[in-house]
Amino acid sequence: MNTAAQSMGILSFEAAYEVVREHCRKILLSGKVQSEEVPLLQSLGRVLAESTVADRDFPPFPRATRDGFAIRAQDLKNGATTLRVVGQVRAGDTYDLPVASGEAVEIMTGAAVPSGADAVVMVEYTERKISEINHNDHEETQRKAGADEIDDDRILEIDGVEKRAQENKRVEDLVEILRSASVGENIVPAGPRPRQDRSYCRAEPD
Repeated sequence: MNTAAQSMGILSFEAAYEVVREHCRKILLSGKVQSEEVPLLQSLGRVLAESTVADRDFPPFPRATRDGFAIRAQDLKNGATTLRVVGQVRAGDTYDLPVASGEAVEIMTGAAVPSGADAVVMVEYTERKISEINHNDHEETQRKAGADEIDDDRILEIDGVEKRAQENKRVEDLVEILRSASVGENIVPAGPRPRQDRSYCRAEPD
């Protein structure tokens, strides 16, 4: 510290740190924790005097921990690998319809997992496809979705291929799952807290 600051009575960082430590030590030794009630807007820089426990789960829904597709794990156990994409859910939004067998919902990290789905498959283990059904001869073809149909810069921002059906054709948006999935995979239940081993347990009030 320069001499001008010292002459004004300004403490060095080390000296100020020791003053604060000594003051805290005296408070702890006294056995009395001083506290006061202040409006929330005046609480900046203060420390809570006691624990605050939420009266509900937060967030109040199971959420996805990865970008991918919310599915029913049993579908994969039954041998199904290609599922029909029926919707999407972004973080902050909800998908109100239950996921039925054979269906998948595109989902973003942090988004609410739709009812009926019990696993999320990471997008890296999937491949988008398009199914075209010709109403004239009823022939069905299946192919990979092209870049003009699914924008790679908006992986989880698909407006729905079905809306772009061509004349005399019905187009379905599909996803091929390239690996198996277990129940609860990439899903955090409502209201849990992480353990040190990064598994989850339900938070209980003290």
